[in-house]
Amino acid sequence: MKTLREYSRALFLSVVSPRYFREVIQRSATSACGYFIFFTFLHGVAISVVGLWFINGHYDGTLSLLQRTVPNITARFSEGNFFISVPQPIALGDLNFSVVIDTTNRVSHLDSYKNGILLSKNYLLIKEEGTQKKISFDLMPDFSLRTPTMFSFLRIHKIAILTFLFVMSVVLVFPSFWLTLIFLIPPWALVLWLESYIFQRPLRYGQSLSVAFYATTLPTLAATLIYQKVLGTFWSFSIILLYLVWSSVGIFCCQKSSCSE
Repeated sequence: MKTLREYSRALFLSVVSPRYFREVIQRSATSACGYFIFFTFLHGVAISVVGLWFINGHYDGTLSLLQRTVPNITARFSEGNFFISVPQPIALGDLNFSVVIDTTNRVSHLDSYKNGILLSKNYLLIKEEGTQKKISFDLMPDFSLRTPTMFSFLRIHKIAILTFLFVMSVVLVFPSFWLTLIFLIPPWALVLWLESYIFQRPLRYGQSLSVAFYATTLPTLAATLIYQKVLGTFWSFSIILLYLVWSSVGIFCCQKSSCSE
């Protein structure tokens, strides 16, 4: 519980107070890495909650709209054969990539497309960079699905579906953020370590690593709150620059005379 309170305090101070990095260098790199894991997990949960709130707000309305606009379609697998009750063939996409549905077997290849997927009566054909792979439906179990049944299932199991989406979002957001930054922080910590000598406040590499971990908080929150289109093509560059500058400010302020009390 004490550690959680310390991490919560660090979450605030590492954003608003450069002087806080004087405390950071007193902590081990292991503790700083623990904060980084805590922050990235919390960040992933927060993004997932916002996403879930948005989906929940539009869930019922979207289903109602789809029910009014999507025709009554039946899709069925029976004895290795696929059937769908819509006019065919259907081609969705362009010449670079297209999904073709034809259970009448009038279309048997994807020669007109660079890449694509053909859903035929008794096989699935996948074409990628000139290579084609055919997957037979012989082992597919028999089942039937109608759009009214599908919409009814989506309504009845709304909570379970939203819970699944939330869990999957947390599982995907947190590791992706972790894996993206964890390999970049140690090399940058080496640069910060050299900067500490330039600023005449020599630090150990482990202390610089602690600063590098804590300094991720501000640019991450900025990247989350500032919509990408506001800065356009400079968005990624601006966020990276903010991290480089903020972490360098942290190193500079580790010298007591550099920041006013």
